[in-house]
Amino acid sequence: MRWLAIALLLAAAGLSVASFLSVDQREARVPSDASMAAASAAVAADFADGDAVVVLPPWEERPWHALQDIGPGTERFPFPALIRADRPDPARLLASERLWVISAYGKPAAPASLLEADRKLLREQAFDDGVRVTLWEPAGLGSLARMSADFARLRVARRADNGQVTPCRPGAERHVCGLAPWYDLHFQTRDLFHEEVEWIYAHPGPGPRALLIEWPDVPRGEAVLLRFGHPQAAVRHDEGIGPEVIVRIDGAEVARVTLDPWEYVMHRLLLPVPAGETPATVALEIFSPDPRRREVMLEADMLSTVRPSIAAWATLDLREAGR
Repeated sequence: MRWLAIALLLAAAGLSVASFLSVDQREARVPSDASMAAASAAVAADFADGDAVVVLPPWEERPWHALQDIGPGTERFPFPALIRADRPDPARLLASERLWVISAYGKPAAPASLLEADRKLLREQAFDDGVRVTLWEPAGLGSLARMSADFARLRVARRADNGQVTPCRPGAERHVCGLAPWYDLHFQTRDLFHEEVEWIYAHPGPGPRALLIEWPDVPRGEAVLLRFGHPQAAVRHDEGIGPEVIVRIDGAEVARVTLDPWEYVMHRLLLPVPAGETPATVALEIFSPDPRRREVMLEADMLSTVRPSIAAWATLDLREAGR
């Protein structure tokens, strides 16, 4: 019994020391204010139009405050040049001309969603406490057209359950459908699966109506990259039935997805485009038998070529990847 008591005491002492050391080591990795400020200042000093910034880990608050108002895309919320996510949309990363990464806490020097094949290291600088700043040149998204950029050209309509189609009045920032304003197709800034996006807000209601969106005369590329899902605000509500989203290219159905009303996820469809000499037409149909709180955020790009980062991201289960 005496030896058992001694063994238990030694084990307890060992656990206490191990716990103390692990806390000590963890605290030693926390960057000082001076280190984070120096890294942020290095980015701000050479930030240019077309640049974007990622901070890893994204919950490290200090650089986000220091980087506001350092140049185009950092002046106002949602700060499109400040990309805040664990695994950011690679379409956003590839669309930047240069990508700055501030990394600390042992995080890698590049976002996981930007594969090595799609990035070139331009510069790297080390600071105290393991803080690093790296500057990358992305390979380019290869976007021939973006749905949000062609917003005024979209053809939008509502189809009633009796088949009657009522066109919406087009506009640069809103397609007016003659219903309550929140049913108009327009832009909003929402949280969509851990990212603040400024995308097209598409509500399938009211009642048994389908929202029809046609994107005509799109330069024909290799594939359409469509991203959509319920914003965070929608999945927090019980009301409504998840809508069905149908995608057609040149009149042929190429995808059909039913959204889970409470699933917080960004759907990513990489849809091959048939070869042809004329521009393409991409059409979406969004319908819910009970559309209460079932708003959808969406964006689409016509890609001249599919980068490895896009192909990997489109097939990745983001929930399994720790998002």
